[in-house]
Amino acid sequence: MRLVMLLSIFLIFFFLFTPESTSVQAQSVPAPKAALPQSFRGISLGMDLDLVKKTLLADPLFGYRGDPDVSMLPQSHQYLIECAGHSYVQRAYFQFSDKRLLTMIFVLDPEKLDYFSLYSALSVKYGQPTSLSPQETVWQSDTVRLSLERPITVKYIDQATFTSLVGKASAPSDLENLSREKFIEQF
Repeated sequence: MRLVMLLSIFLIFFFLFTPESTSVQAQSVPAPKAALPQSFRGISLGMDLDLVKKTLLADPLFGYRGDPDVSMLPQSHQYLIECAGHSYVQRAYFQFSDKRLLTMIFVLDPEKLDYFSLYSALSVKYGQPTSLSPQETVWQSDTVRLSLERPITVKYIDQATFTSLVGKASAPSDLENLSREKFIEQF
């Protein structure tokens, strides 16, 4: 009985402390990474213009003053809210298409935050970036594009809406190229 107990203890220690067992433990399945965020401080991509205004007014991180901070962009149905920030945020930009939030841009204070610390935190939380360059690091999914840009700016883009807008914008140039080809053929 005593021999069986000693043998059991030996086997337990053997499997716990041999290099093979520790490498198996180290190769365990990594924890799943979080889905890319579509919101920041209660403001979500796709949110209505009026709701974003109310949320900004209630948040002390943003120095939103109301409609003086809202501009109508030259393209129809395009709005931009630009406001000062407090603490870690120097400036914030919220771009709308058809009164729905398309893009959020946060210019952060380089005196309080550094690029590498934010890059490290985002990589731990969301995994390896989709693309990496000296100017920007991008995490992308079907629904959102999150980028960290130098010196230290964070951007959230509604990927589906953005892709749709880019497609609409390229249609006139495709027609122009087709017309150009037809014109050249006349010679």
